[in-house]
Amino acid sequence: MSTLKNLLTLEMTVKNLPRVLFMRRLTIVTGAVGIFALAGLFWYSYNQIQRNKDIIREKKEEIERNKQITTPTADSSEIVAIPPPVTNSNSELTPSLAPPTPKETIDIDWNSRSYFTAQMPAKSIALTLDDGPSNKYTEQVLDILKQHQIQATFFLVGYRVKENCPLVNRIVREGHTLGNHTYHHPILTQLSAEEQKVEMETTQTAIKNCGIAPDKLPRWLRTPYGAQDETTLQIAHQVGLNTALWTVDTNDWRKTATSKSIAEEVLKSQGQDIVLMHDATDANLELKSPESSDTRQNTVDALTEIIPQLQKQGFQFVTLEEAFPSQSLSKPEVK
Repeated sequence: MSTLKNLLTLEMTVKNLPRVLFMRRLTIVTGAVGIFALAGLFWYSYNQIQRNKDIIREKKEEIERNKQITTPTADSSEIVAIPPPVTNSNSELTPSLAPPTPKETIDIDWNSRSYFTAQMPAKSIALTLDDGPSNKYTEQVLDILKQHQIQATFFLVGYRVKENCPLVNRIVREGHTLGNHTYHHPILTQLSAEEQKVEMETTQTAIKNCGIAPDKLPRWLRTPYGAQDETTLQIAHQVGLNTALWTVDTNDWRKTATSKSIAEEVLKSQGQDIVLMHDATDANLELKSPESSDTRQNTVDALTEIIPQLQKQGFQFVTLEEAFPSQSLSKPEVK
């Protein structure tokens, strides 16, 4: 009987052996998974800590870069160090960099543009060209303006000035007005007040370093994309700049633009208008729109049609300084 019992016990043990082995393996696997999970959690936490450290480091580097801005050159991805502007103890432009302070600063913005343009000479057009200077297009524009003996206003991008000083000097020599279009062509309202001021001041410095006399330095700022707020205007005034947007947008920067569409937009004018055009392609590739064209030849070609047609109709072309001598302008009443 005892032997039979032992045999039955042995038989049950043999039958249960696979189950026991399975449970042991399951226990081992579960333990291993737990260990791997803990290791993964530890690794994730470590990476998050390192990432936070990197973010803090990048923020510190960004603050340092604000003190010495770097930017790609117009023709390559090379990084060029831009020295900070020379400032006095009040963080304002030194007299050698600042244009003569106008008796009053004016802001031709979205709300006030109709008021100010109504004070322009009758049947006058102010051609303005943004984003240059560009060897490819600015030269052609200047040739056309010279041929027709008219002047325009060129809003220059600071980082493009250094490589094109001969063009900047030609613009001044031929009687045109220089404007400030910031150094890197950013959306100013996304920058701090200090960063906005650096954008304006470094552009003044770059233009001055081309050998431009103080009385020919920009007196006008045009904000990239027309993005500005009260802080932007206050800083522009501190730098000694008026601000001017536009009343006629030719949309010459779009892929869909043609020389005909550009010309038609300008030829609709009845006078007393500020016309927005571009003599260079995208000034800030990081903000380039998918709708943006890679050429401005249509703009150049449109000018050959616009200028003679408007001249035949008795229109005169003026610079912003001629259109808006600040000492003679009245301002809208504040309600």
